Amino acid sequence: MTFDPSLIEAKIALQQIGFQEFPALAADALEAGFDGPSIRRMAALIQPTGFETDELMPRFMLEAGLIALSPAIACVRLAIELATRIIGQNLDPLLYLGKFETWFMLADYPVEFAELGMLEEDAYVMEYAGKSEDEIRTWIIERLKVFLHSIEVN
Repeated sequence: MTFDPSLIEAKIALQQIGFQEFPALAADALEAGFDGPSIRRMAALIQPTGFETDELMPRFMLEAGLIALSPAIACVRLAIELATRIIGQNLDPLLYLGKFETWFMLADYPVEFAELGMLEEDAYVMEYAGKSEDEIRTWIIERLKVFLHSIEVN
């Protein structure tokens, strides 16, 4: 895993990193040039417990230059990254709708994210209305482009 502070902050805010993943994440931080006693200690954990990682987390974040994000901001960051990948790598958007919905729920349903957070339900409605998977994919890609454009404008 590449240590991308922006995405790591978002994943931490939405609790999308399991405590057992933190030693590898800390090793990635070390490889990226971040260092400190808590980063080294986290990287050295063999079979971490949630208690251990929770105890190290504030200092780990400080040493890695990470800031705490609100769930809504974290949700938008992760959505930007995923929408960009879906469009840029021509990925099947139907495979990722659950992620948008999960982030929407974890962020406590931020209004500014409702359109993406409800894509999975909208796709079901479209399918029920007789739309083909290709039509639904095209519609989702357009929604993702509108979302990304709205972020660029603001």
